[in-house]
Amino acid sequence: MLVSNGLVALLAAAETLMSQAGVPVQETRSALTELAAGALAAVRVTGPVAVLTGPVARGDVETVQAHLARLSGHERDVYCALGRGALALARQRGLDPGAAAALATLLGETA
Repeated sequence: MLVSNGLVALLAAAETLMSQAGVPVQETRSALTELAAGALAAVRVTGPVAVLTGPVARGDVETVQAHLARLSGHERDVYCALGRGALALARQRGLDPGAAAALATLLGETA
């Protein structure tokens, strides 16, 4: 469930958000599947810690706050759960402890 169906559920949540933003479904699916395929190929070669990008990887607390301010319900829950997973990878890569602590609070990480 976690890998195959989890990826499908993640793409569905992203598709919903992009549709709400006014992106046509066919453009959304094309963009999301290309992005996912690129990430999968990179993970295969170098592993998830090296491939991680985005605001959590950078310790960009303000961007994560902005994302959370616009999300609600299921999509917010998915974002937080995946954000906590990304945070674990970012810590392995040496994320600044202060940024990690701030992100952990925002993403609802429990001890």
